[in-house]
Amino acid sequence: MSFRMSGGRGSLAGLILVALVAACEAPGASPAASVAASVPVGGQQEPVTVTGSGIQKSAPFHLEAGTYEVIWTATPSNDQGCYHGGSLGAVDPDQFIFETLANELLDSAAAKTGSTFIYNLDAGDYFVDASSGCAWSFTFSQQ
Repeated sequence: MSFRMSGGRGSLAGLILVALVAACEAPGASPAASVAASVPVGGQQEPVTVTGSGIQKSAPFHLEAGTYEVIWTATPSNDQGCYHGGSLGAVDPDQFIFETLANELLDSAAAKTGSTFIYNLDAGDYFVDASSGCAWSFTFSQQ
């Protein structure tokens, strides 16, 4: 797993592409989830994107307090489709949170995107707990 700070959308797209290519290169193996984030500018958190494939927990990432829109993408590795599920967990065991981010069955090879909102989130360190047969990404954008 890796944690990467970046400053531009181009590097986010590159990181997502690398994760998706890595998922395609190793059949049956799930590459480590990765996180791309930017330092908050002007008080608003820059979007955080977490990518990976299969069943795994991501590296921790920090979110500032507030409301977030979470946009997820799932891409099956074959034409049979896949199940895609994920939730948000807090690193601090005293900060209990369980937010469902995705719970979808993809029935073809077509990628699917969806979104949800998380309201009144406390500032803290979080991780994505993915239960998925797909290559996936979750992007957290503060509202």
